[in-house]
Amino acid sequence: MEGRDPAQAGATILLTDVTTSVRDGRTGPDYATAIGGYLEAAIGRGDLVFIGSFDGSASTVRWTAENRLTRADANLESNKKLLREAFKKCLTDAARQAAARTPEIGKTDIAGAIGVGAAAAPRAAVLTVVIATDGLSNTGCLSLLSPSAGRSRWIDDLVGECPAQSGWPAALAGKSLVMLGLGQPADNVAPLETGSVEFLERLWQRTCLAARALSCEVSTAPIARTDGTEKAGPVDPVVTFVPDSGPPPISPGPVFNLSSEELFDLDSDVLREGAQERLRLLATEIGRRDPVSIEVVGHTDSRGTVAHNLVLSRRRAERVSGVLAQAGLPNVSSTGSGEEDPLCTRAKLSDGSWDEVCLQRDRRVEIAVKVKGGPA
Repeated sequence: MEGRDPAQAGATILLTDVTTSVRDGRTGPDYATAIGGYLEAAIGRGDLVFIGSFDGSASTVRWTAENRLTRADANLESNKKLLREAFKKCLTDAARQAAARTPEIGKTDIAGAIGVGAAAAPRAAVLTVVIATDGLSNTGCLSLLSPSAGRSRWIDDLVGECPAQSGWPAALAGKSLVMLGLGQPADNVAPLETGSVEFLERLWQRTCLAARALSCEVSTAPIARTDGTEKAGPVDPVVTFVPDSGPPPISPGPVFNLSSEELFDLDSDVLREGAQERLRLLATEIGRRDPVSIEVVGHTDSRGTVAHNLVLSRRRAERVSGVLAQAGLPNVSSTGSGEEDPLCTRAKLSDGSWDEVCLQRDRRVEIAVKVKGGPA
């Protein structure tokens, strides 16, 4: 898998959390098994694969497999199958090696790991970062050790403030993020209540969208557990927070996040040249996930009147949903939120001028997909 030209290949980055909160106990999450489906999908596509682990710093992400090209170049299908099986064995071993690594630094830097993963293969045509973690970040701007953690308003403040700080995963823009195992630490860590798990889900969904990822899939679904985990390495600070009665998670499935600039001219609801083809390709990707229903939600920034922004967001959502429905996706609906759900909570700079970079996060169309077998 090494030393070959990865031209036109996509990339899949698989990173597992090895901090104390996921290993301190008789059982803990079995991340090597949990990421297996994503590894098989990557091999099926012939992706460039990276596998590694992370702890309390972006500087201590450690790779057990790098630049492994899983494209099976044999002529006979039987030989291609043998190659794929060999790739799977090799990379599964690398995943287990990564999950068994002893952490070097205490705390858990999830945002740092996402950023490193997103930057791992800069020339990849399509890049997906898969992070297996309990979601209990306790360092940097997204630290759940904050006394405000648990409050819905705190999440809004974070997505407004953190993108300007070091450690923000800016490299995630235009790429896809999958997070597995949220709210499921090792059994020596106090189990999280339902409200706390929902808060974690919303925190990471909003963070993913604010980073302008192409798609965000944040899962609290149960994952496999493994016996024989044990406390090793530096101790993580204990994360405890009480969730408020804020809004529920964004979506029970993946959310695709399209910048309005990709699709429309300024203040227009007419699809730009090339936008329909872009949406048809996206419809093909969504269709592979066996969707049950799709909701398209339009968003605007806070400039202009509330009424105008609401109408514009609705019309844009209708345009997008029309293309997705024509492409054969089932149960496509649309709505507009106008400026009601901002990812830019501080739209002006200290000199009173508009923060154009921040406002760009608000001008978007979100496509929330409910998939077969997913949460109700």
